[in-house]
Amino acid sequence: MAVDASTRFLELARARSSSIEDRIDYRLVDATDEAQLLALGEGQFDALVCNMVLMDMPVIDPLLRAGRRLLAPGGRLVFTVQHPAFNSNAVSLCAETETRLDGREVTRHAVKISEYLRVPAGKGTGMPGESHAHWYFHRPLHELFGACFQAGFVLDGLEEPALVTRNTNPFAVSWSNISGIPPVLAARLAPRPLGTANSAVDR
Repeated sequence: MAVDASTRFLELARARSSSIEDRIDYRLVDATDEAQLLALGEGQFDALVCNMVLMDMPVIDPLLRAGRRLLAPGGRLVFTVQHPAFNSNAVSLCAETETRLDGREVTRHAVKISEYLRVPAGKGTGMPGESHAHWYFHRPLHELFGACFQAGFVLDGLEEPALVTRNTNPFAVSWSNISGIPPVLAARLAPRPLGTANSAVDR
């Protein structure tokens, strides 16, 4: 099953998966509406995947609460987001070229962070050439995972992938030229067994 709040995005998804369309159930669902999510069927899903969407949502608690109830025993929730520490509206990419003593020029790429704990919601583009900026809702790590723990999940997997394809232009200010800093955070969470603490603080 695939869900989205945009009719247009669902149409594009159908077009891109036309060869397997009959195997996918597309639903128009507001992921901030807990009742709409629960109507999909409690305990019916082995896995829930939220790919680069949580930072686009003004609230995530309804999705997390519903997600806990939608999962079958042994199920998992997996999500990816822009890395809160390195990739937000308070971050800018930069490149500096320096000339060494031997005369060689070296370009260094970096991430400049101006704020982390309190980044207000704001608009930005997600992909090069995107015609319209859209809203981003920053959550520092403690807030992001705190909401997951409060909803009844425990973290059991974490990855911080970097882009591995280097830009053909070494001077381009691009994530593809910053291989040592991850722009993405990926997490896997499992429902917390009943009767256990809901965070490391409780333990």
